[in-house]
Amino acid sequence: QPSVGTYLASNIVSDVLKTHMPLVYLDNVSSDQSGFPIPWSTTMNVIRNITSQLHAHGVRVLVNAAWVPGLVSQSSVDQLLNSGCDGISLEMAFLDPNVRTSISAIQTATNQYRQLLNAGRTVIMIGSKGTDPSDTLEVESHLLAAFGLMFRNPGDKLFVFQLYWQAPPDWGAWTSKFGAPLGSAAIAANSLGQIVMTRQFANGSLSLNTATRAVTASFK
Repeated sequence: QPSVGTYLASNIVSDVLKTHMPLVYLDNVSSDQSGFPIPWSTTMNVIRNITSQLHAHGVRVLVNAAWVPGLVSQSSVDQLLNSGCDGISLEMAFLDPNVRTSISAIQTATNQYRQLLNAGRTVIMIGSKGTDPSDTLEVESHLLAAFGLMFRNPGDKLFVFQLYWQAPPDWGAWTSKFGAPLGSAAIAANSLGQIVMTRQFANGSLSLNTATRAVTASFK
């Protein structure tokens, strides 16, 4: 109900302003396309209310969306942008097998990520372990970093999670080591039917296999 949305937004704004912090992170912003019963448009109206009030006080707003880029509708992406929020984090950034095993879904996902980044939004990829025992958080962060570089352009506000209690991962220096991209990523199925993404950069090339999760970084 509209009155409930207004009540919720008012209390969130009040709580945030009491902290005197410059950023609020809203968890979890759920979508009806992920099984939540409330329409995404209704949820975005609440987010728009929260964001407009907090922006008036100089507070940025990030949302953790229960979303799957590549499967989520284009209208949902548009509505998120229209909410005015400053960025989004995703726990299903590239984990869903329905995305990883479909060239079409991967292309849709990369296009949706580019739409968010082109609009100046912050995009945070939060990893989760898959069902395969070998798919550890370390493996997932490595794959996400490689996937992110398949569509990242210099200056994009794109971030990938890393485990804070371990040494910085090798991919942390990729953006500076690879240099500027020379074009868009190529995506195709290999002889085994596995999907491989490859992108050329000024100082090397990067490839990832979505089936095996193998990542190959080559530098000149």
